[in-house]
Amino acid sequence: MTAATLLEDQPQAVIDALWEPLCIATLNTPIAVASAKIFLNVLAAAFASRARDSNILFPRVDLSTLFPDAAAAYVADRGGEIRMGTTIAAVSTTDDCILLTTGYHEERFAAAVVAVGPHQLEALLESAPAAAQVLAKVRAFTYEPILTAYLQYGRALPISQPMLKLDGSPGQWLIDRGQLAGPPGLASVMISTEQAGTRKTHDVLAHAIDAQLRRSLPGLSAPSWMQVISERRATYACIAGLARPTAGILAARMYIAGDYTYGEFPATLEAATRSGVAAARALLKESRQGAR
Repeated sequence: MTAATLLEDQPQAVIDALWEPLCIATLNTPIAVASAKIFLNVLAAAFASRARDSNILFPRVDLSTLFPDAAAAYVADRGGEIRMGTTIAAVSTTDDCILLTTGYHEERFAAAVVAVGPHQLEALLESAPAAAQVLAKVRAFTYEPILTAYLQYGRALPISQPMLKLDGSPGQWLIDRGQLAGPPGLASVMISTEQAGTRKTHDVLAHAIDAQLRRSLPGLSAPSWMQVISERRATYACIAGLARPTAGILAARMYIAGDYTYGEFPATLEAATRSGVAAARALLKESRQGAR
């Protein structure tokens, strides 16, 4: 069932003002095709247990500082190694190890967790026969974009909260970076999914967003600079009935993780984290059994 079918008895004004923005914000998929089941899972996780589960948290540092840098430090402190900027061309299994192809070299490891985007799996695992079913599923995926426009204004934005819902013409959400450890007056405007009218040049789109902000927030002067960043495959489309791989063991000594492998949630940090925990637990379980 699609989210639109689930919501068909709701007043249109409620769909427009509440359910559709929530669906797009969490699933990054239009309600006409979005999975009702996954949407309900998100609503249950946010609203059906503890009150604090629905809190909106804003990081006061960039996401690299918040998560990856801390994780890398944890690994390094325990004798592990982090390699940045190393391209893995292929992952394959042998009778006793995992082979990683890096450029002209092959390296051997006891096990590997493959945690890349679904669109990157085909080239990486084409020499791994055990991955055939996973690859067949991800080939059916379609993807949704996210566009983010940054506009620097000469003074602090006249809003009291760091996040504001916009009217969708064309921006959907405004984040006031000045309230989140950024410079005063830096606006971040997001557009999720393939919205009508967003396939414009970045310059035209940035000016349209500037005009939108100045309609919504009277008194803003022209921005000193603007930049638009487009991620054409920001997330997979979380459509109704989509078959997805499951996080965990993929083949002997090979495991898979990623937001698209956690079937209860859409493409979110929460799904990615939970899939990583599932893959790590599967790896540790197999390692313990192999050691006996």
